[in-house]
Amino acid sequence: MKVLFVYKHKRTFVENDIKILSKHYDVTLFFFSGLRCIPKLLLELHKTDIIFIWFASYHTYIVSKLTNKPIVVVVGGYDASDIKGYGMFSSYLRKKIVRSIYKKATKILPVDTSLANVIATYMPEIISKTMTLPTGYDFYYFKPKGEKERIVITVCFVDRTNLWRKGLTTLIDVAREIPDVPFYIIGKIADNVRNSIENLPENITLTDWISDEELLEMYQKAKVFTLLSKHEGLPNVLCEAMLCNCIPVTTGVCGIPNAQGTIGYYIGYGKKDDIIAAIKKALQQETTNEGRDRIKELFNIEKRERALNKLIGEIK
Repeated sequence: MKVLFVYKHKRTFVENDIKILSKHYDVTLFFFSGLRCIPKLLLELHKTDIIFIWFASYHTYIVSKLTNKPIVVVVGGYDASDIKGYGMFSSYLRKKIVRSIYKKATKILPVDTSLANVIATYMPEIISKTMTLPTGYDFYYFKPKGEKERIVITVCFVDRTNLWRKGLTTLIDVAREIPDVPFYIIGKIADNVRNSIENLPENITLTDWISDEELLEMYQKAKVFTLLSKHEGLPNVLCEAMLCNCIPVTTGVCGIPNAQGTIGYYIGYGKKDDIIAAIKKALQQETTNEGRDRIKELFNIEKRERALNKLIGEIK
């Protein structure tokens, strides 16, 4: 079985699926770099049996129009959101595109039930080919090490959209009110936002891109992990942080509670004073393995491997 794996961003969850599928199938990777790559894409589509693609967006729409071969679409977040200015169900054009993708898809794999529910609301006719399949995490790699420090971190791509969607503007204001605690916003910083973040408090650091090894070290050192988002799928960074025994402080939206459970603290989106209070409490409490044990049980990467292998194998 030949699988064409199409992606736009090689994030950890994408790399995990590449490793999983490559164990069982003849996988060709295809980085969708824009319209200029279409001639090469056509050649690869001709040679493959199945297309496996992350996120239902414009690149998936183009792929779906160029082939009648089976397509498996993994839904990660914005592709099942109707938040204005962000989600694929948020405007007439985006809605038309994502509807076309899901109608054409052979199988649709949201990573969380909250995303599956949004799809079902807008397109109840495709429920039969939609299957919630959570991402999986390597708990041998993501593990605690050493003593925790009084550090607060979040991990995300820093661009204009995420300043409000990920609650980064609020987090910066929060850091300003707790000047004795170091805060880190970890992730690549987009050029269009680099100069627009002004007057950062001295206790907050924007790391820009760091290596996987450095990210693991930050998870292991930090006592508190924040995710102050307005919308999420099943947040990979939250699961990774919990495997390293970080105490979560989150907004609890969409798929967050499915990962977090009763561990840590939930606060309302944009509620600065509540966030400050929750972070202070979290910094004072002892860390435990409770969060790590939860992620190990619910989101073992071997479960995803078995499910993906079975699903791909059944597609004719």
